[in-house]
Amino acid sequence: MKKRIRFIIVAAVCLAAAFASFGVTYSFLIDEDTTTNVLTVGETITDVEESFTPPAVLEPGIEFSKAPHVNNVGNLSCYIRMRVDYSTSAAAEFSELRNMDTTNWVYNSADGYYYYKKAVPPGGKTTDLFKKVKILSSATMSDMENFDILIYSEAVQVGEYTTYQQAWGLT
Repeated sequence: MKKRIRFIIVAAVCLAAAFASFGVTYSFLIDEDTTTNVLTVGETITDVEESFTPPAVLEPGIEFSKAPHVNNVGNLSCYIRMRVDYSTSAAAEFSELRNMDTTNWVYNSADGYYYYKKAVPPGGKTTDLFKKVKILSSATMSDMENFDILIYSEAVQVGEYTTYQQAWGLT
C-alpha cells in the first residue's frame, strides 16, 4: 500500500509539473505585441536645366549661349555627373564648348562624363558646366545639318560616400 501511495504522489507531482510547464509554454506562444515600423523613402531626382539662346542661323564661325546645370529636386543630397552628346560626328568635330567650369567639374576621359566635385543638397543645383558653344570656321553648312548638343545627367545619393570618386566608383 505504501508503494501505491508513493506512486500516486509521484504521478500527481509529475502531472502538476506538466500542467505548470504547459501553462508557461502556452503563455509564451499566445503572447503578441504590435509595433508600427515607420519607413521613409528618399528620392534622388534631378533635372537638367540650361540657359540657351539659339542663333538665328546656325553657320560656321558663330558663338552662342548654352549653359547647362543640374537641379536636385529630390529630397536627398546627391553626387551628379553629366555627359555631353552630339547628334552627329560633325557636330562633335566642329563645335567647341567654351567657358568650361574646371573648378567645380572634372572630366573623366575613361567614361566621357564630367563629375561635379561637391554633393548637391535637396533644392540645390550645380554650377554651369560651360557657358557658350563655338561653331568652328572650318565647318561647312552641310556639317550643320541635324546639329544638336545633348546633355545627359545621372545622380547617386550621398549615403555613406564622402567624395564623388567614392560615389561613382572612381577610386
